[in-house]
Amino acid sequence: MSQQLNCPNCGQLIEAESINLENLVAVCAACNHVFNFAELVQPATPQIRANGVPLELPKGFEVRRGMNELLIDVKWRNTRGGKGFFTVFALFWNLFLIPFVAMAISTGELKILLFLSLHLIVGISFLIYTLGLWLNTTLITVSRKGIDVRHQPIPIPFNPKRQLNASDIQQLYVEEYVPSKTNGRPDITYAVRYKTQQGEDERLVKGFRNANHALYIEQEVEKFLGIKDKPV
Repeated sequence: MSQQLNCPNCGQLIEAESINLENLVAVCAACNHVFNFAELVQPATPQIRANGVPLELPKGFEVRRGMNELLIDVKWRNTRGGKGFFTVFALFWNLFLIPFVAMAISTGELKILLFLSLHLIVGISFLIYTLGLWLNTTLITVSRKGIDVRHQPIPIPFNPKRQLNASDIQQLYVEEYVPSKTNGRPDITYAVRYKTQQGEDERLVKGFRNANHALYIEQEVEKFLGIKDKPV
């Protein structure tokens, strides 16, 4: 390590032999306090930047610019990953359940449906999300008053609508995050985040498989609203 590590409980200097770099955990010899120091060596929000190079319109994007309004339409099927996996999984899961559901209905044994309720919820959830990946569009409307983000036509949980006042927005930036893993490998994904004058830091839109998808949105919104791009 290039810096000293002190115990957050008693302030004692932590010796090298008491530090586990693999798990980013340390133990204080003075007070036996065990603590994690990951935040000291890993940034909480990895930030991606375009280095000042203007980005071209990505595939799946449609942009309409006016004097008082900027409209950005983003098709999920061109910008989000996992369509193949979710399509196969949703089809397999629901096709497996169909004979049991048909039998329960035809015989009147509705208790079978109760037994399958958890499996049915999973199957329907995956089916809805898969349809969203193929059919949904994110609509971003930017005006001098603020930003409005909607997803349609299929409502998907954890993709909420956003309505922000332009005067509240201090900065936009792109975040790299890992929502899941496939075969042990991280599924690297990108989101556009915003910081407000009040200190809030939230995601505006997320789920992009390519950093340039998120960077393009940041670029166009900042340009329209006159927000100077700078490190967060």
